[in-house]
Amino acid sequence: MEITTHKTTEQIKTEFQTIFPNLKIEFYRKKHETYQGSKDELKINQDMELEKLNPMLLNGEIDIDSEMTVAELENAFENKFGLHIQVYRKSGEQWMQTSITDHWTLAKQEMKSEDLDHFYSD
Repeated sequence: MEITTHKTTEQIKTEFQTIFPNLKIEFYRKKHETYQGSKDELKINQDMELEKLNPMLLNGEIDIDSEMTVAELENAFENKFGLHIQVYRKSGEQWMQTSITDHWTLAKQEMKSEDLDHFYSD
């Protein structure tokens, strides 16, 4: 995924969800620790250019692989770009922070959500 100063939070969220339809990312003002959730009051609720979140942002890439863990993805955004994200997994009709399953791969998170979707649709 290409990260540039003029891309917006919504563009990044959409690109991510194109790859993982049952997962989403949200941007936050501050970092959270692995296995910890992010506070709602710190969520970035409006669409904004990434350089407004981090004026020191340099253009670059994040190689998102289905076998990377949630923690690896969140750390990559933090370490490479100074952007604070939280991954969410769809659970039925709700979106849940993946904080206690940060060690799961993105593929496993996606699969878990699909399993729950089948459970709720039966």
